[in-house]
Amino acid sequence: SSYDHSIQKKTEEEDSSPLDKLIRQTKTPSVRTLLSLLKYHAPTETFGEDIQDAEAERARCHRYGFQYNMTHKKRRRVFWGSIIADDSWHTIAAHAAEAYGLYHTVALVESNTTLQLTQRDLRFPPNSLNRNVLQSGIFGPNSNVSVELYVDAPEGLVDKSRDGLLREQLQRELILQQWKQNGMKQNDIGIVSDVDEMFTRDFLLAAMTCDIPAFQPGQDCRSPKVIAKTLVFESSPECFTDERSWYHPDMILGECLDTIGDSTLHKPGERDYKNGTLGDRKEGYGQHANDYAMMPNTTMFPLWKPADFRVAAGGNMFSDRLVGQGNGYTGYHLHNFFESIPVLRHKYKTYGHSYFDALKMPLGKIHEDLRLAINCVTQRRPNLKDSYKPKAGGFEAIVGWKPLLFEHSEYRSLRNHELREMVLEDEAKFGRFIEGK
Repeated sequence: SSYDHSIQKKTEEEDSSPLDKLIRQTKTPSVRTLLSLLKYHAPTETFGEDIQDAEAERARCHRYGFQYNMTHKKRRRVFWGSIIADDSWHTIAAHAAEAYGLYHTVALVESNTTLQLTQRDLRFPPNSLNRNVLQSGIFGPNSNVSVELYVDAPEGLVDKSRDGLLREQLQRELILQQWKQNGMKQNDIGIVSDVDEMFTRDFLLAAMTCDIPAFQPGQDCRSPKVIAKTLVFESSPECFTDERSWYHPDMILGECLDTIGDSTLHKPGERDYKNGTLGDRKEGYGQHANDYAMMPNTTMFPLWKPADFRVAAGGNMFSDRLVGQGNGYTGYHLHNFFESIPVLRHKYKTYGHSYFDALKMPLGKIHEDLRLAINCVTQRRPNLKDSYKPKAGGFEAIVGWKPLLFEHSEYRSLRNHELREMVLEDEAKFGRFIEGK
């Protein structure tokens, strides 16, 4: 029948989608499971939509200490941006699911080199399967997703002691260009983070709706950041500690962003690269909220560049007041969720604060974060000098919000098992780190 033919045609179209192709090509069971979950993940909220349930919004705002203004009829727009490189589909899929439908724009930047200037193969070039998946609707049917290529020019960098982090800052400048191209305005929200950092879905919705002081018009832009209290997962959904939290991602109103806000009202401060226009803010020009000694009598402070989201201080951290003794998490950091140990080692060899022997030393010797994951999946006792210990009970012991796709126990079990096998195989080759040796 014509009905059966239409069903068959639809199924064939779905099976040939970029996401389906990636699922078929993926060999890692946990990633294949996660991508399959992402395929059918479709929360209904979206940016710019009419607000339907004022009481629900009022209750959500109350969780974070905000008021709800009945005059807000539509959700604010959110523009997100990140550098992307070897980030695994674990983190990409989890982030896409958490923010599904809520980002107006997803602006990604991929470089042709690592931060240590070694050449790298592009993972997301035009017409590649990886890029097609990013742009297939995994962030929502109406989200604008773009990937810009950053081609490094190392001959222009003169401060060899900090070249890597400076290159990272220059890459992030392309995020703002993509936001502008997609029509960002002063009343929109900007988020610059790494791919593995994200706000909880509930806090994102609150930011889009609630009466937040940092999002009101007429900002002086001295301390504009809205900062997450972030739960850090180390390599597996079952591995984390409640002995620390992270302080990214960050949000800033468009009114306080460079080239979006009013530069005649907010005079620029000096920076330490390219004639004072790029790089870090110089001392006295806003490295933190009380650091404007070189700009006396200033009442409207400099606009913020994408790099400032990461390295300049000035804002307030918000938590969920109804859980965790009023200190519930509002963000997640999915740290070191790589699909293989060689890729993980390559990260520690080539990223900003690199480890020279990362490719051959015992895995647990590279960094304390890795020892937390190793002890978690092997159920070993932490070393006496380790600052962080895995939380007993794992994922089920979390109080408060949890990443949406991590709620699926099959995925958690597969990832934990795979990570344990990878660790033991790596230790058989490079040895096991033992404290004092």
